[in-house]
This record gives sequence, structure tokens and C-alpha cells, in this order.
Amino acid sequence: MTTSESERAEARALLDTAIAAADAGGAILERYFRSGELEVSTKAANDFVTQADRESERALVDEILRRHPDHAILAEEGTTHPGATAEVEWVIDPLDGTTNFL
Repeated sequence: MTTSESERAEARALLDTAIAAADAGGAILERYFRSGELEVSTKAANDFVTQADRESERALVDEILRRHPDHAILAEEGTTHPGATAEVEWVIDPLDGTTNFL
């Protein structure tokens, strides 16, 4: 099976989106890391969520939807977007290891 030019271009567009979204979310996480300005909430025992989680998730989602408004998104902190055609679904955990981040 060979990969067509259009399949390679589509894969490249998805990769470019993933990189741009990770950069956007990562910039927010870097800003909060060890800043002492972090609001922390508890979802369950030993399961925390911070404003860094929420803001970085929003940045990730915004970047994906800016480039691919028809894609579906499921994100850990509650952001969902059903997607118009939903041929692609992004599953996002903006900060894996919040406990270690704290």
C-alpha cells in the first residue's frame, strides 16, 4: 500500500496542528510552573486540577478548532466539541501529571 500525496499532506497538516497546539498550551504551562500563582482545585482524592490545566486546555482547543473547525475534541478538563463531520477526534490531556507540576 502506498501513501498518496493527499494523504501525506493531510498527515502533515495534522502534525503541524498538533505541534502548534502543544506550543500554545506549553507556553501557558511554562508561565505557571513554579510561579506560586497557581489556583488548585481537587477533583477527587489525589486528583487535582489547576488554572494552568484549564487555560492550557483552552489554548490547545482554540488552536485545533482554528485550523480544523470540523474536528471533534474530547479533553480531560471538560472541554468537548462534537465536530461537524468528526472524521478526526482529538483527545487532550493538557497537563499529564498535575501532582508533579505542583
